[in-house]
Amino acid sequence: MALKRLGRRIAAVVEPHPSQELAQLALEAGAEIVASEAVEGLSACKGMGLKWVVPTVPVHLVLEWVLGQLPGWAARAVPEGLLPPAPVVIPNSTGGFYLSIATFTCPDDCPQPPKVCTHTRKPRPMNLVEELKGLELEGWRTTLVVSHQLASGIGGIRAEELWNLPGMIGQGRGKWILATACACHAVVDGLGPEGE
Repeated sequence: MALKRLGRRIAAVVEPHPSQELAQLALEAGAEIVASEAVEGLSACKGMGLKWVVPTVPVHLVLEWVLGQLPGWAARAVPEGLLPPAPVVIPNSTGGFYLSIATFTCPDDCPQPPKVCTHTRKPRPMNLVEELKGLELEGWRTTLVVSHQLASGIGGIRAEELWNLPGMIGQGRGKWILATACACHAVVDGLGPEGE
């Protein structure tokens, strides 16, 4: 879907076993296919001059990327009581949480208007980017990666920000909260050096 909606703005598609349809779409968009798993594929794409990375995998790709670049670091459990009071809070497999202000399934082509929900047509109860931007947890350093709306239903993160995260986090030892969020949805994970 991202490739169909973004077309020629996509420079590379990372997919371990690309289908014939995906290969054709990539060819039409002028995008290179990188036959790899997500994190390994990001490493292959790092020197391509990408402006955006559009995660489409069922994991916190930003966390996996950082952990893959920092040997000896691991995911850490995040204390739930320290999170913003979002309407939906779901534990994930790495000790973190998925947050959402939507108690329903969002339309896959949501344009994310600035203040009003596309589905309910009511003002959003909160903006998760703003809530997480100000997150301060005792004993934790925090960083937020914003998912920007690139097309209806398609969020992307700045590639340069992704490439620079491991260096920034790796210099500041100790426990970190790493969040990726758009206005309505977020994933919040913890990480830190093993043994600390």
